[in-house]
Amino acid sequence: LDWLRSSRLRSGPRVSVVDLSAGGALVETSARLRPGSTAELTLTGRDIAETAAFQVLRCEVASLGQELVYRSACVFDRRLSLLDRLAQNPAATPRPGGAMTLDASTATEVEVRNLLQRIRTDHQRPDPPSLAVGLNKLVVRYLDGKLVKGFSQDFHPSRQHFHLLRLVDEAGDPPVLIPVVHVKAVFFVRDFSGDPAYVDKKSFLEPRAGRRIEVSFLDDEVMVGTTLNYHPAGVGFFLFPADPDGNNLRVFVGLAAVRHIRYL
Repeated sequence: LDWLRSSRLRSGPRVSVVDLSAGGALVETSARLRPGSTAELTLTGRDIAETAAFQVLRCEVASLGQELVYRSACVFDRRLSLLDRLAQNPAATPRPGGAMTLDASTATEVEVRNLLQRIRTDHQRPDPPSLAVGLNKLVVRYLDGKLVKGFSQDFHPSRQHFHLLRLVDEAGDPPVLIPVVHVKAVFFVRDFSGDPAYVDKKSFLEPRAGRRIEVSFLDDEVMVGTTLNYHPAGVGFFLFPADPDGNNLRVFVGLAAVRHIRYL
């Protein structure tokens, strides 16, 4: 959201946009937005401004400080048109510091493949550049135990599949298509190697947004963290590990691989 200059509730406080799509937003604000209530969000940036009415799906405390900060998930009453207008801009543009950006809504498959290949090559250098905005380092564990590592820019829990450019592929190989229902978990990592000697902490050393949860997998692995979007009828959900110093930034847990879930 580097294009975003201002976001606020109409006739209300400013908000911080955590995530945004054409259908909804995840925002943080000092105002408590009660589930089921409606309001209007105004977004401005790059000579574009739009106000969209929304309904609150859920709201919870995100942080405790000098004042409470609430995190709210909202669904718009219509498709957000400003994202379509922004999609008319060039797909890839340079950023300060040498990082690369890619607008997934307009980039062709060739552009995606070329950018992913460039980043994979840069990753092998002793001083790799900043990862492109929207690209993630993923470690994917399948239900059958198979493990693959690579870069992706289109993973979303609402989609049935995503693309991954594997580290072991040859130059020019296209990204592989991975069905979400076939994965045990998708790990969003700091580094592909990590520290083999490091043991993740299972206790909460600092406040974390979301509900505390313990996940026991069919292969006896146990993860502890918080979640904002767990639903037993879904395909999976995001878990934010309790250990802030671990290699995993967040983990998408496939429910087909879960034996038991316990709230802490």
